[in-house]
Amino acid sequence: MRYQLSCADCTGDVTLSPAFTEDGKQILKAAFNDDEEKWEKEIHLGPDLIQVKESDGSLRRIAYTPDSPDPAQINFFHQGRPRSVQSVGGVGGRVEGLQSEGTVCAPMNGQVVKVPAKVGDVVESGEIVLILEAMKMENEVAAPIAGTIADISVAPGENVNPGQILFTVESGE
Repeated sequence: MRYQLSCADCTGDVTLSPAFTEDGKQILKAAFNDDEEKWEKEIHLGPDLIQVKESDGSLRRIAYTPDSPDPAQINFFHQGRPRSVQSVGGVGGRVEGLQSEGTVCAPMNGQVVKVPAKVGDVVESGEIVLILEAMKMENEVAAPIAGTIADISVAPGENVNPGQILFTVESGE
């Protein structure tokens, strides 16, 4: 199955094909290709969890909503931001952000453990803004873009739900 991926930082073709692990579990192979880069990842699927196998062999979780009201749409989280894949019929699809690029939402249920940043701080893309504990694991939530922390909507000890806005970074441009 081939899709056209378009989001703020990339546009290219994604090809999904079924495959099997050495122990016989069914997975998907995802191959991305644009003018500047090519990569391939293994995608491990569960009833309510998608995991992506990284180059170091670790599995990175991606939370998503399996019961979308629209069967042509899948909602998921990438780098703390909600995304949506919508079928456009036939071969293809598009990925769109549901919030501004600087808005970061909780990727899963959890509890805010620490917020080392504060409103007004200047951050770089990828800099840790808060730490969220989920399933007994601490998850670092990073700034998606370089800029200034405009708002932090949560505090340490607070429980959050998937899709809840955690903080907003305003672009430095």
